[in-house]
Amino acid sequence: MDGWEAEREQLRMATRRAGSAAARLAFFARQLTPLMRALLLSGAAGFALFAVSSYWHDGQIALPSPALIAVMVALAVIAAASFVRLHPAQLSALGLLCVVVIELGIVLIGTVHAHGLAWVLPGLVLVPIAASPVWLTQRDFVLGTVACLLGPACLCWMLVPGPLVAVQYVVFMLLSLGLSLVIHVFMTRQLQAQLVLEQRLRIIAGTDDLTGIASRGRFFRLAREQVASSRRDYQVLGALYLDVDHFKRLNDEFGHAAGDHALVALAGTLRANLRAGDIIGRIGGEEFAVLLPGMDQGQATATAERLRVATAALPIHGGPITISVGVAALRRDDETPEALLDRADDALRQAKREGRNRVCTARRREPPASAETTGKVVHLPVVK
Repeated sequence: MDGWEAEREQLRMATRRAGSAAARLAFFARQLTPLMRALLLSGAAGFALFAVSSYWHDGQIALPSPALIAVMVALAVIAAASFVRLHPAQLSALGLLCVVVIELGIVLIGTVHAHGLAWVLPGLVLVPIAASPVWLTQRDFVLGTVACLLGPACLCWMLVPGPLVAVQYVVFMLLSLGLSLVIHVFMTRQLQAQLVLEQRLRIIAGTDDLTGIASRGRFFRLAREQVASSRRDYQVLGALYLDVDHFKRLNDEFGHAAGDHALVALAGTLRANLRAGDIIGRIGGEEFAVLLPGMDQGQATATAERLRVATAALPIHGGPITISVGVAALRRDDETPEALLDRADDALRQAKREGRNRVCTARRREPPASAETTGKVVHLPVVK
């Protein structure tokens, strides 16, 4: 199994379990952050309007208490903090904090308003309904629900309302929590389905349709990561560039279906004869590239020869196929996979010039000669 095939298998497993908890949390936070910011802003503004209206008496607005002003300031700070780049867990905690502060503010309003619980009941009902879409996890839903219930419970205990008001409160809160549960489950399932779809699309986008190995774009993305890793860790890295010999003639004589069958068989041979950490990609047409982490040029050449022999033994309609392979190894001045593969491509062209069905290695670059390294005096021409 090649490196890309191993990654595809990991993605399939991730799809089956709908992603890890951390990945799911990050995805939910990314999708819900704009909505969370809008709700925090509207919640802060709505509470301020609700608080000011509760102090409206006989056509005049009285000054809210210092405690209530502190609640409004705290909500404004929370809303502003949501626009800072936060970790998903921090963003979730910010949303739960907002619920707690709003509940505290509603309790303060209920204790000073003449109508008590009856006046603030709409606010108590709306809080869980408005907040439930942006609770990122089941834990957030449980904690948010508890916060939404504690505030009204404290208010009922402080005000000791009549039986009718208490019954109304219980009925409305049960309806509110039921609706918030429905909204939360619906949003969670929709986001879960979107996460699975994105993972599947990632697999499809990075896979060559015919052979099932990495596409050109995906191969070079993996190659850049591997080259950077090998350079950073001072590890050797081999590269193969291979091409099916006389592929056009195979298509012309036996049809494109035979050519497709040959490419699929070759891709299977590469997977079967390479390690799990090796990276295989179809670069275009009948051209393939392979990166071999931990292999120097000699080891990569031996691997290429093994692939050449295994390919010649494939049962292909129209007769056996052969491949030409160019081999190169990572150099210190190779900063990109393109530089490495260009040398492997040069070696591939050399293999074709020498008659095909063979392996050629890239020429090693010799250091420039100098007086210090050769021990000889270098005479420069005199310019007259």
